[in-house]
Amino acid sequence: MQRPIKSWSAKKNNIFSFFTHQKLKALHLPDIDNNKMMLLPALIWAGALIFFSTGGQVSPPKLTSLLEPDKLAHAVAYFILASLLAFGFARSGMRGLQKHPILWAIGISSLFGFSLEVVQYLFFPGRLFELYDILANIIGSVACVLLSSFLIK
Repeated sequence: MQRPIKSWSAKKNNIFSFFTHQKLKALHLPDIDNNKMMLLPALIWAGALIFFSTGGQVSPPKLTSLLEPDKLAHAVAYFILASLLAFGFARSGMRGLQKHPILWAIGISSLFGFSLEVVQYLFFPGRLFELYDILANIIGSVACVLLSSFLIK
């Protein structure tokens, strides 16, 4: 009897899970459920945001608005973070996060953005605490909900 042919997305998920699981085994870390591995892209992206947010550039003191390219970059970065978190939460197997993955993703990504602004201000001389950056982060996170609700319908 022939085995049923799996779809490409199912094969891709199995391949992703296999390789990430093998890499973690090589690091001798505790066993992690394959469903929780779906959060790995979001964690990697969050790490990249931390790296770039704490870089050495200094924010010049100027009047800012939400229509600057910098704010658009913030919105896009946090849109991606919220999307990756929502995807990971939906497939994580964690009951509390699975019920409302998009709302959790908005909350966590917005809190993460706020926290990074505080860290930049407190620990990096010359960096400013910008409310417009936080607002752009929240707008990007909420845009994830708007787009996903539009695509799901």
